[in-house]
Amino acid sequence: MKIIVLQSLTSLPIFVALEKGYFQDNGLKLEISFCPLLEQIEKKLESGIYPCGEISFVSLLKKTKSLSWKNLPFYLGCILSYSQLGFYSNKNLKLETIWKKEGLGLFLPVIQYESIQRYFAATIIKKYFPIEIEPVALVQTPSNLLIELFYSRYCFGLAGDLVTYPFLQKVDKPQFLAGNFLLPNTCIAFSKNFLESNPEKAALFIRSVNKAVEFLHNSNTQEVYEVIFSLYKKNIFLPFETEDIFVTLSRLQTNFKDIFYTNFRKEYYRSLVELVTPQKILQEEYLSYLQLFERGMNLILEGSFPVEKESESKTDLSLSPLEIKQTSSLNFSSEMYKALFKESSELLLIFRDSDMGIVDANKKFCQEIGYSLKELFKMSIASLFVKFDKDNPILEYMKYGVEAQYISNQEIYHRNGIVLTVDIYINTYKENEEKKYLVSFINNTEKKEAMRLKHEFISNISHELRSPMTNIKGYFELLSSDTSLAFKKEHKDSLDAVFRNIKRMNKLIDNLLQLGQSNLPIDGQVEIFDPVPVIEEVIFINEGMAKDKGLEIKKDLQPGLLLDGNKFQFSQVITNLFVNAIKYTSTGSVTVSCVRLENNLCQIKVIDTGIGIDSKYHLSIFERFFRVPDLINRKVGGTGIGLSISQEIISKMGGILTVESELGKGSTFTVLLPIVN
Repeated sequence: MKIIVLQSLTSLPIFVALEKGYFQDNGLKLEISFCPLLEQIEKKLESGIYPCGEISFVSLLKKTKSLSWKNLPFYLGCILSYSQLGFYSNKNLKLETIWKKEGLGLFLPVIQYESIQRYFAATIIKKYFPIEIEPVALVQTPSNLLIELFYSRYCFGLAGDLVTYPFLQKVDKPQFLAGNFLLPNTCIAFSKNFLESNPEKAALFIRSVNKAVEFLHNSNTQEVYEVIFSLYKKNIFLPFETEDIFVTLSRLQTNFKDIFYTNFRKEYYRSLVELVTPQKILQEEYLSYLQLFERGMNLILEGSFPVEKESESKTDLSLSPLEIKQTSSLNFSSEMYKALFKESSELLLIFRDSDMGIVDANKKFCQEIGYSLKELFKMSIASLFVKFDKDNPILEYMKYGVEAQYISNQEIYHRNGIVLTVDIYINTYKENEEKKYLVSFINNTEKKEAMRLKHEFISNISHELRSPMTNIKGYFELLSSDTSLAFKKEHKDSLDAVFRNIKRMNKLIDNLLQLGQSNLPIDGQVEIFDPVPVIEEVIFINEGMAKDKGLEIKKDLQPGLLLDGNKFQFSQVITNLFVNAIKYTSTGSVTVSCVRLENNLCQIKVIDTGIGIDSKYHLSIFERFFRVPDLINRKVGGTGIGLSISQEIISKMGGILTVESELGKGSTFTVLLPIVN
């Protein structure tokens, strides 16, 4: 059975069960892999590569909000660890100290955007940061790189707990959330396909983890240390120092019953949802999801698939949270109905459950869609849609919906026959025991047209670039194959450099199309490679630019540090950083280094002695199409997309890209990537 987890103490119960033989006793043979980002684990579970993995509990909660319970790609098996959230910082948190330098550009790293660390970090920002100052940035960072980032110059602090980040035990006086709540941190989730076909295996897995938790609860310090030390010798917790792990475990030994607890703590339901959202109506929805999770966990532990069992249970889970909430009597006056529905700026419509007939619509809907109320009363919701077959998501929602649902990219008819593209937000309520649906329409026709024009523009640009590059390649091949020309060695070296750049330009033209996509594709082209030959090739190809300006090129490259990713895309990153360093440096040097750090990290630095970057722009330069607004930058030229693409590529490889720079003193761009074990 394959499982993928963080290389973190949060997954301690799994490794204890493995070390103590609990999985083997239940007939399970485990193959464990590691991943630096919880988000990447989610994607591997969704794609079916792994049947079981460690994910963020809050991420699962938010995913349930965007998808129906029935349509989740994976289901909660058990909670791995609870977190007693604290805020840790090496800085003085007094405002006058933090902001003594205007535009300092601080950031807060989080392990994943949809995590309790991220929402607690947002709470800290609201508490300590004044409105007139630009908010601190939340930077998603792999867990094994957080130590380096935490001690960097621009890091405000870190939101989390000692189990997730053992190195934090060295920080004095962490500031805890009032109440010291224990909230679910990471959990074990099973892919839907695996659960449907192997419910018994899932149950055995959870029982093994539960037994490991019992061991942690009932064992003395020496027994736990022996297990941990055995695991550490196998490089299980590689990203952290031995001392940090043992000091942390020593401090937390008496709290193991609170931290490692595989079930729900109902007393903290409300605390969790209040942290995730301040909206009361959403809090009620999230509370209902937690009840679904709790029942689903129990069913999986019994060897059953959660959705099928839920539909057979006595509790009617087909009701949405809003429908359950509205069992109380609420008397809306006609004035309130007019204010909330009729005069709303949104496009709103109501239809019946029994025959899907439209019973009301507001003024905005009638104006935008072209129908009068009298005409709509004679129509059904189905007649508005261009295509309304048995697979329509509205029918799916009516049959299975347990919550309000967002449905994107639907096509409906305007009264004059024009097709409009809309997103739909549908909700359920009861009126006089009759089930009805409130639908909000969001007209995306203009947005869709803008997207089409953008893709068309990118396609045209790609085509226009491809034609001259084809001619350049043809003439180059004709020139280089002419045997009547007596090429010297330096001529041949130059021709080789030109040919490599022609190939690189053709690949870059192909990649230009990726700008129209939200994520750069990297899966399917992954390989294990040594970064040093790639860096040396980039330097060789571009060092002519540096020599023309009289710049010195310095190198400190340690070979044999293997990385996991797309080699060509990695070369794009190095090319962008190296060429930028040359472009923005008029005198001095450009230094490129690649060395191994502690915690199995590869550090690549590109350092220049150029014009530098104002600290207030340090975060903005990684945004697409942003360029520092000064005269020198306009003279140098550029599109402002290189650093954005570079950051996205490095993130896909499980790393981070940061900058340190001062005006007039040059810049240092640092890439940190995990080395392949």
